[in-house]
Amino acid sequence: MSNDRWAAPGRDGEDRAGGSTPLPPPPPYDPTGEAPAPPAYQPGYAAPSGHPQQPGHEQPQGHGHGQQPGYNQPPAYGPPPAYGQGPAYGQGPAYGQAPPPGGYPSMAMVTNPGIVPLRPLFLGDILGAGFKILRFNPRATIGLSLALQLIGLLLVLPFVGWLLTGGVQRLGDLSDPDNGSSPLLNLVQVPSSLFASAATLVLCVVVSRAVIGERATIGEAWRELRPQIGRLLLFLLVTGLLWLAGLGLVALALYGLAQLDGALAVLGGLVLAPVFVFVYVRLGLATSALILERIGVIESLRRSWALSRGAFWRLFGIQLVTSLVVGFASGALMFPVTMIGMLAVFATSSDSPDSLASGFLVMMVIVGLAQVLIAAVTTPITSTVSTLLYIDQRIRREGLDVELARAVERRATQER
Repeated sequence: MSNDRWAAPGRDGEDRAGGSTPLPPPPPYDPTGEAPAPPAYQPGYAAPSGHPQQPGHEQPQGHGHGQQPGYNQPPAYGPPPAYGQGPAYGQGPAYGQAPPPGGYPSMAMVTNPGIVPLRPLFLGDILGAGFKILRFNPRATIGLSLALQLIGLLLVLPFVGWLLTGGVQRLGDLSDPDNGSSPLLNLVQVPSSLFASAATLVLCVVVSRAVIGERATIGEAWRELRPQIGRLLLFLLVTGLLWLAGLGLVALALYGLAQLDGALAVLGGLVLAPVFVFVYVRLGLATSALILERIGVIESLRRSWALSRGAFWRLFGIQLVTSLVVGFASGALMFPVTMIGMLAVFATSSDSPDSLASGFLVMMVIVGLAQVLIAAVTTPITSTVSTLLYIDQRIRREGLDVELARAVERRATQER
């Protein structure tokens, strides 16, 4: 299905995404359950048996067929069909009966075709979808994230080999367990972090398809994303430079305040930190807008700012809750792994520095593998929440749920 449904309303002269023609409205609902009235019969011809006589049409006397009700006189309704008898032609299915083959798509299919219902979403819908997508499309979520994480881990294998062939002796203080968090371990995690960021871009396409019940493969998501690689790289460059410039200005401001008074620097930090959080949340929808709407870098930033207007606290709250849930789960899983790594250090090392460095290397490998496995699960969850926040804002502001429901109806019609 085309990705035009994600286009912003009114862009390029279209009312809705893709300029799709609205479907004709369904026939009006009749609360009495009666069939539409048949056309009036000509004088001299009696109505067929079982059909009510039509009001307002009198037959001439002498034909022996009786007289129809007069004007403004209610028609006489025939008896209801016998038990087990189907409804008359033109009527819908009787209560409790299934629609005929090739009938209308079910309302559940239209309103809840994928991982979330097509309506404004709540916190439970968004968080639940983060876990639901792992079961809905495990290959394109866990499989993709795990594959990219493993590629990042394979890139550091030459470095690990260097450590095993004598580089251990050159580690020095980097391998000292008393240092707490090791810069070496953080350096090893850099490739995996970069590939995790790449996974979030592909997962944005996977999640957008899952919303309407489509299981996109990794190849389909990549083919959809590949023409936008240039814009994505430019987006990462521009946003990275903007954040660096902002951090630099903040650092200079805090340094100047610290020269005057330390308390002013602390106060300035307390003031500027919420400003950074505010800007981060307001621009947090730009990546999804860039990928799904296929717009430029600056336009995606403006789009995110417009979509998030008036919704800062809601977006911030959902992102905060998601971070707490994912962080708590990751910490709970990493704690026993870290303990196992520490036991491995003590079991394989002695008092010599070389032995301590070797034990640290074993711990680094164990912890690195555990982080890869955990990130393979947590990365799709956070990516799903980020993409659904963008979709939810468009549902609330632009009625995107209507366009997505039409896409589901069109797909159901083509499959029948």
